[in-house]
Amino acid sequence: MKMFLLKNYQLLQDFRKVLLLFFFQVGLFALSLVVEWILKQLSFGEVVIKLLFGAIFFQLLYKSLMGLYYTYWSLLGLFVVYASTGLWQYLVTAPAINWQLVQIFSLILAVTWIQGYILSSPIFYPRVRWWVYDFRYRGDLVVKVRPYQEKAGMDHTPELMLNGRLTDLRRGAGCVLLFERLQIRDKIFIYAESRYSEVRLLAEVISVREYSFGRGHIHGVKFIFEDHEDRKVYREFASYWKEEVRAKIEMEYEEGQANVEYYDVSKEKNGKDGDDGENRAA
Repeated sequence: MKMFLLKNYQLLQDFRKVLLLFFFQVGLFALSLVVEWILKQLSFGEVVIKLLFGAIFFQLLYKSLMGLYYTYWSLLGLFVVYASTGLWQYLVTAPAINWQLVQIFSLILAVTWIQGYILSSPIFYPRVRWWVYDFRYRGDLVVKVRPYQEKAGMDHTPELMLNGRLTDLRRGAGCVLLFERLQIRDKIFIYAESRYSEVRLLAEVISVREYSFGRGHIHGVKFIFEDHEDRKVYREFASYWKEEVRAKIEMEYEEGQANVEYYDVSKEKNGKDGDDGENRAA
C-alpha cells in the first residue's frame, strides 16, 4: 500500500499539529514515569523497563503515523488502555487520590483524543469495507466522476465520465474508489443518486492511496462549497448516505440470520429423515 499525500497547505498544517501532539504524548508519558518514581509508586528498575518498552512502542507508533498505516489505530488503542488504566489506578483504586498523576493521565487521554479526531477523516484514513465481497452489502454508493472544467456545462460528458464508488463520507470530505488514478489537487464533479434526484458535488483530490493490484485507487477528496446551496445539497446527500449505509448493513445482517436459520432447519430435517430411515430398516 502506498500513500501519496498532502499538497494542500491546510492539511499539512493539520498533520503538523498531529506530529506536535505525538511528541507531547511522548513527553507526558516520560513525565508520568518520573512523577511515579518521585512519589515512590514505581522503583527505578520499573521506570527503566517502562521506558524501554515505551521507546519501542512510540517508535512503532511514529512509523505507522508517518506512513498513515491502519496499524496506527490499534497502537493508539493500546495507549488509550494504558492511560485509562493509570487514571483508574490513581483516581479510584489507590488509597488516596494522587492528583498530580490524575492530571497527567487525563491530559494524555485528552491529547490522544484530539490527535485521533484530526486523523479520523476520509482524507487521512478512508473507510473501505474490503472484506464485504457482495456489493449489495458493502455500504457504499455507485457514482460517476468527471474532471472539473471551468467552461463545462451541467451536462454529462460521456467520454470523460469515470465509474466509481463513494465508500466514505464524513466531515465535509469523502473517499472515492476509482480504477483510474487522479492527481492530487485535481478538481472533480461527483454525480450520485440521492433521495429524490441526482446530485452533483464539486470536490478536490487531496490524497491518493494505492492498495494491492486490482483493488483500484482510493482518492481522499475535500468537498468545495461555493455557496449556501452547495452546503444544503451536501447535507441532504450526507443524510441520504447514512440511511443507505445503515440499510445495507441491516440487510446483510438479516440475510446472514436467514441463512443460519435455513441451515438449522435443513440440518434438523436431514436428521429426522435419517432417523426415519433407520426405523424403517429396523
